[in-house]
Amino acid sequence: MDYLGQLRGEGTAYRFCMKTPKSLKGRVNPWSGKDFGSWIIRGMNGERHRPTAKKLAQLFKAEVIKLEATYRASDRYSPEKAELWNEALRTEEDTVFIRDLIYEEVQKTPREHRKAFSKVALATTPTLTQAVPAYLKAREEGNGYGYAPLAASTVADINSAIAHLSRFLEQPPEAIYLDDLNKDNLMIFRGEYLPSQISERTEEGLAPATIGKMITMLRGI
Repeated sequence: MDYLGQLRGEGTAYRFCMKTPKSLKGRVNPWSGKDFGSWIIRGMNGERHRPTAKKLAQLFKAEVIKLEATYRASDRYSPEKAELWNEALRTEEDTVFIRDLIYEEVQKTPREHRKAFSKVALATTPTLTQAVPAYLKAREEGNGYGYAPLAASTVADINSAIAHLSRFLEQPPEAIYLDDLNKDNLMIFRGEYLPSQISERTEEGLAPATIGKMITMLRGI
């Protein structure tokens, strides 16, 4: 198969025509910026010489094969796959064996994804998006732990504190693990960052009492 077509018939310019591989369907086509459809069609800058067009078609096919490999690699080392490894680390009994497997996988991860993959796969604590709902549930009315339920204003303070913390660390809450929070960065967060912020409600700096309450809620989480 030479993957060549002539839109306007014999004697006109050739173009590359290839049925989209299943592995690429629904993916972003880097040559058009849109999602792949049923066919991959690429122009050849008006090329009408068939032998030259055939060589171009083989180059285009090689690019498709390379793109398939790239997407397969990105799937293997995606955050979702890292989360599955982390779940195994937290639930399987032989954690030493699982951790060794994760280390091997980290070494195979493309350099640009290695740090993020390793962080998720080897995490020992939940993210803020996991920890906060669990904390709120543990403090809701009628909880089985004997904790006093949280007032609506306190829940609002927690959400505000998480938003501030996310901006301070320049990461979304789903990317912030509890073990990312250490004494050094929290001291800066409490002593420098929060006092410099303006309240949306009062349009003034955050009151010391408000800052104290936020820190208390974060400590509870």
